[in-house]
Amino acid sequence: MRLSPPSLLLPLLLLGCPAEQLGVHIPEGGPDAMSHEDLTRDVHALVKLGDRRPGAPGARAGLEIIQRRLGEMKTLPAFGSGYVEQQATGWAVCGQKDGRSDRAVLIVAQDAGDGAGDSAAPTAALISLAKSYDLNQPPPETLIFCAVSAQGGWETLWATPPVPQATVKTLVVLGPLGEKEGFTLTETTREAPGGALKGVLASTGKQALHDGPEDRMERLDYVGLVTDLLAVRAHVEAQVSARAQ
Repeated sequence: MRLSPPSLLLPLLLLGCPAEQLGVHIPEGGPDAMSHEDLTRDVHALVKLGDRRPGAPGARAGLEIIQRRLGEMKTLPAFGSGYVEQQATGWAVCGQKDGRSDRAVLIVAQDAGDGAGDSAAPTAALISLAKSYDLNQPPPETLIFCAVSAQGGWETLWATPPVPQATVKTLVVLGPLGEKEGFTLTETTREAPGGALKGVLASTGKQALHDGPEDRMERLDYVGLVTDLLAVRAHVEAQVSARAQ
């Protein structure tokens, strides 16, 4: 029996191996990367921790989940060597994708820390948006993905900003999400040390699904949330494209 040389067999063996097993990362981004399955899993993982507000029993585990998931979306730690900044009154978890210019897009999920619609849903949405930018080429502008506690989170973010405030040219705030109707992108202003930042608030409003007994993760419209996130992503792309012209 004639044996094939190892040098001939190796390429054939490699062809049968998933790229991830070979240490090769295949980008999985683009708008179609955002799925209702991912959103459902991330919301459930956070909601089952219970109260995640600063100092609450589920806070630490919640931060670990958000940090891990942003890392899995191939973002880099935005605070130097880490993803998390904490103060006594608030927390911020930020990952970034370095761009080809010194301009930045800041996307912030405001997380109430307890419940689904105005807590876990915007943070899950942030993670999915980060996944959609797992692309072959770096983005035209640096993308900063931050989840901040509704209580004290913005102050924590600006205490050690991931990028100089002056470089932030687009601000998107993810508010309460997950209702079947009522999604809007409305103008908003956020106070910051270097002056107010103007941007848009993506939200389905603060109605029955938020801050009450009906705020249950099973009630959220995850399929509709994907559609809402496509609108958010299109807004970001339009802002970046306009500056490139």
